Amino acid sequence: MAVVIGSVAFCAAVTGYVLGVPAVPAVMLGVAGLAAMAIGVYVHQLWKSPYSLKVSADGIDLDYRGRQINLPWSDIDRWQVGNTSATSPKYGRDAIMAWPAPSVREPTVEPRRILWRRDLSCWQICEPDLTDGSTAEIVAAFRTFAPGKHLQP
Repeated sequence: MAVVIGSVAFCAAVTGYVLGVPAVPAVMLGVAGLAAMAIGVYVHQLWKSPYSLKVSADGIDLDYRGRQINLPWSDIDRWQVGNTSATSPKYGRDAIMAWPAPSVREPTVEPRRILWRRDLSCWQICEPDLTDGSTAEIVAAFRTFAPGKHLQP
């Protein structure tokens, strides 16, 4: 909606300037229109589905806001369903977390760094609420492809 409003405002500013409206109000309306369009695009990026998760025998492929992240099972020591809020679990959401295998020297290199939680020293793979699957479905897939790596709470 903000993009539409911004586009209309910008077009009105250009039309007004062409038709003889003083420059200052036309420029102000044009700048406001461009700002509204930028805000609209930014909000759209925030609201679009941030995750695309694929769990297979090879590992985890994650598309997170346009970044491709691959975690092979050999790089994962164990995984668990946790909570996004370390301090207040009552208000957090389910999250699938994975701890790196001892052989992984730098678990925080790009693009994996996006997923890294310093407070727990693990990757927060996804929040099932933000995917098109449920926690149970994602856990079932993890148990199928990495059965010996599940950490019971």
